[in-house]
Amino acid sequence: MLTNEQIAKQFDKLALLLEFLSRDDKADVFRIRVYRKIANIIRNYDKNIYELYKEWKLEKIQWFWKETWDKLLEYLQTWKISSYERLKKNIPDSVLELMEVPWIWPKLAKQLYINFDITSVKDLENLLEKHPEKILSLPRMWEKKLEQIKKWLSMYKFTKTRTPLWFVYPYAHKLLNEILSFEEVEQWEIAGSLRRMKETIWDIDILVDSKNPSLTMEKFKKLENVEQVIVSWDTKTSVFLAQPHIQVDLRIVAKESFGSALQYFTGSRQHNIHLRSIAKKLNYKISEYGIFKFDKKTNNYIKVWWEKEIDIYHNLWMDYIVPELRQDNGEIQLAQEHKLPNLIKYDDLKWDLHTHSTWSDGKNSIEEMVIQAIKLWYKYIAITDHSKSLSVANGLSKDRFFQKLDEIKKIRKKYKQIKILMWVEVDILSDGSLDYENDILKNCDVVIASIHRWFTQDQTQRYLKALDNPYITFIWHPSWRIIGERDMMKVDWTQVFKKAIEKNVYMEINCQPLRLDLPDFLIRQFAKMWWKFVINTDAHSIKCLKEYVKYGIAQARRAGLEKEQVINTSLDFIW
Repeated sequence: MLTNEQIAKQFDKLALLLEFLSRDDKADVFRIRVYRKIANIIRNYDKNIYELYKEWKLEKIQWFWKETWDKLLEYLQTWKISSYERLKKNIPDSVLELMEVPWIWPKLAKQLYINFDITSVKDLENLLEKHPEKILSLPRMWEKKLEQIKKWLSMYKFTKTRTPLWFVYPYAHKLLNEILSFEEVEQWEIAGSLRRMKETIWDIDILVDSKNPSLTMEKFKKLENVEQVIVSWDTKTSVFLAQPHIQVDLRIVAKESFGSALQYFTGSRQHNIHLRSIAKKLNYKISEYGIFKFDKKTNNYIKVWWEKEIDIYHNLWMDYIVPELRQDNGEIQLAQEHKLPNLIKYDDLKWDLHTHSTWSDGKNSIEEMVIQAIKLWYKYIAITDHSKSLSVANGLSKDRFFQKLDEIKKIRKKYKQIKILMWVEVDILSDGSLDYENDILKNCDVVIASIHRWFTQDQTQRYLKALDNPYITFIWHPSWRIIGERDMMKVDWTQVFKKAIEKNVYMEINCQPLRLDLPDFLIRQFAKMWWKFVINTDAHSIKCLKEYVKYGIAQARRAGLEKEQVINTSLDFIW
């Protein structure tokens, strides 16, 4: 089944290819902009477009003009766009891969291709290593930009071997549900980094207990999304999925070993090594096959049957450690001392305080976002559209700010079961001042601030000055990273965190799957200062409002946060 993301990427690729081949013709410039806009519409559409098409329920989506609509239908029918296939013949495939590297825009890729015959990522790496001065000779190129290109290449290589959690998660659970339909399967569980809810995933591990292993393996190999069988044995089959292109290992595990195998294939390597060293001191040996106790009479290890995963930890005289914490970051010592945190749960959030509507760059109206929040049983929702200077996101002018405020007042009268908050995501300008004057900010229930531009230098002083503004209550996506694409900003976080605590300003854990910002190590650092956080989806559509929460919660759980450390788990409004 095609996902909206896959369809959107096809239009992204079409725009990239056209821009690379374009001679800056006005018609081409228009098409490039349209294809990118269409990609964003598809990406954020609240229903699966391919499923609607298969069910004959796909009606023409707003903003599609005839040419792009025809291309969408062609792709849904054939999984190809003929114009893209024709254009693709004009350049090597490896150049297309080069343009997948973050910030290697088509114009730069074209300069590299024309001037130095750079046709691949490997070519660019070789040139950077042997003759960086050649790249510096290009127009609008300087040393810092060259260093950035090296970082982007490093990030790209990382993301080529690991896949973002959010992209893997739905496919893995769909696969698990298909395996559940196998009548002979009695136990099943996802393991590995996916069960730990890591930000990026190397592969998918699934364990099953089956009454008929060979039948299970045959059924598994014939599943719709299986593209290639790598190896297949009696107890393990490895395949590549068509989407995402990631390896899946299905293991058949004996009933008496299931708990041991689940623990073994879930914990990080460091966690498992630490656990085995503790077991050894207690005269135990643990592996994927079971738990063994040393017998002095026979001078050998005898298998002990502990039926469940939890038994492994309890019999090593420690509390059960949830998968998200199994990174060897001190969780084993806490388990031994019975001091593990009572982690926030996936259904603990009662509000969402960071959402966008069509007033700025959101895909749904305020009312549609409110209705979705009611369905999620939220008690509060904050509509936090962008401020005026972020024109690329349709930021609100002063007049539009007050027009939106009027609309919210009307919607509040209609939906009294939920508190609808008029908030604004105000840009922190380069000098640390805010994008709105205080006479506008005083009309907001709460003011949130964030950085969207000019972030290449150290941002410590910028944050410190912004925190002096009396209206700020939150800092959104503080580090401004994009996983695999953009590094964190350079900030002295200790200084910023201390001042945030002093000014009663809360830091956000942003659920956007490619942000997951703050990173878990910074959450742990801030949590040690005994301050609280807020977890928000940064939803730009009702689909995001519903689906992104789990990724932010997972981030908080990996950092060891308890429910009481997250302000929007309470039913009581604190302002």
